[in-house]
Amino acid sequence: GPTGLRRERPRRRGVGRAAARDRVGARRGRRGGADRAVAAARALVSHTEMPSGDIVRAALGMAAGIDVYTNDAIVVEELACPN
Repeated sequence: GPTGLRRERPRRRGVGRAAARDRVGARRGRRGGADRAVAAARALVSHTEMPSGDIVRAALGMAAGIDVYTNDAIVVEELACPN
């Protein structure tokens, strides 16, 4: 073809700036709010006497407040643990 002319690629559905950012974030090991929630839970375990269900709720709530990709619609299911 002629020099200097670029052939336009057809745009695929769902591929745009936001999708490209998500792919870049995934490549860098970004796991959403998981890292932040784990860090918050570890801090709460070390420095409080809260029950485990409350720690999970608080840690996920903190992660949702920091990370825009983590929502605050949290459901925690607690299982009985026989001792």
